Amino acid sequence: MSLQTRANNLLGNLNVHPPPTLEDVVNSKNFRRFPRRRIYTGYKLLRFVVARQSNSLGERDPLVISKLSDFLWANSTSNEKARYIDLANRAKLYHKNLFSLQKF
Repeated sequence: MSLQTRANNLLGNLNVHPPPTLEDVVNSKNFRRFPRRRIYTGYKLLRFVVARQSNSLGERDPLVISKLSDFLWANSTSNEKARYIDLANRAKLYHKNLFSLQKF
């Protein structure tokens, strides 16, 4: 099956709006493994949500996940993007506070 067909099949099953809560992001198993100076962006958090939901649906190919993320970000409204950007800013602040006392 082609990459585009696999992406199209998943597209209807993804629910990425509204974005997850900050607690869902920081409680994920990957959050604490991020490097100290991790750069969070709205797009990266959307991609994180797409990857998590795609994995639960059985799709683990990073090319399909990337194609879906690009499509969803490009077709999101400015309000939907703003919610992810706000979540990214809150995650940055949380991460900064979490690691501000630790030495690396």
